[in-house]
Amino acid sequence: MTNVTTKTGRRVAELTLNNLGIGKNEIAELQNVPYKELEAAGNAAMTQAAKEYGSIDSWGNPGLLWTPVVDSIASQANDIPIMIGTAMTEWTTMEMFGQANKYKNDNRNTWSQEEVNSKLKEWFGNHLETIADAFKQAYPGRPVADVLYVETMLRAPAFKTARLKADQHGAPVYNYMFAWDTPLVGGFAISYHCSELPFVFNNVVMSKASALGGEQAEILADRMSRAWINFARYGNPNHSEIPDWPVLTRENGYTMIFGNECQVKKNHDYKLMKLLVPDHVF
Repeated sequence: MTNVTTKTGRRVAELTLNNLGIGKNEIAELQNVPYKELEAAGNAAMTQAAKEYGSIDSWGNPGLLWTPVVDSIASQANDIPIMIGTAMTEWTTMEMFGQANKYKNDNRNTWSQEEVNSKLKEWFGNHLETIADAFKQAYPGRPVADVLYVETMLRAPAFKTARLKADQHGAPVYNYMFAWDTPLVGGFAISYHCSELPFVFNNVVMSKASALGGEQAEILADRMSRAWINFARYGNPNHSEIPDWPVLTRENGYTMIFGNECQVKKNHDYKLMKLLVPDHVF
């Protein structure tokens, strides 16, 4: 999830301080730096460090990302609660937005059963039956065609991170899955990357993709935003309008699934993830 090492991170800090004219023994002065100046100094430092170390960002270009260092000491965060999760189709439908008119009329909502069967067979081959069964267990209310959209690039490492956090036996970790389908442009986008944000900030009416969900979207936004507020305040997202959301452990894998109906399931997609990314170590 990150390509930044401790060495690189320290270099970014050094360059940032240099850009601001602050000495290493004057760190407290950062509190007085206007945000825009700090941002500019930090971005310039990241650009310089990327050149020095030949770092590549997520898009294959020279650069660094604002991420935790990969080789740090995880125990430093032992007493900090974490809430971590992803959207069900996250990146898989993002690229389709570039051809929205095409996919508006070519998606799981427009395919015939014969087309669905053909695509499933083409994608999963001899593993189709096993994967389809695992998907039905994870998402029993969804058409099996949705398995073609299930995202693994972020879900697998996010779930692994949650399990590793739980292994610390320190502060709690809560895991979630955003699985709300936007009706936008024929519904092909499902729960795309960042589609949960209007719900988290309770402003679904400001986003066409979420506003189309009407009253149900507003209800979900209220539930989700209250969970995020409670987590920020108390380190615990639970409140009266959602099912009890237990702390995740490696054994239980409890995940809150946010949709028109919110529900908590035990290791709900673990088997599916193991089948879709068999080489991933969870």
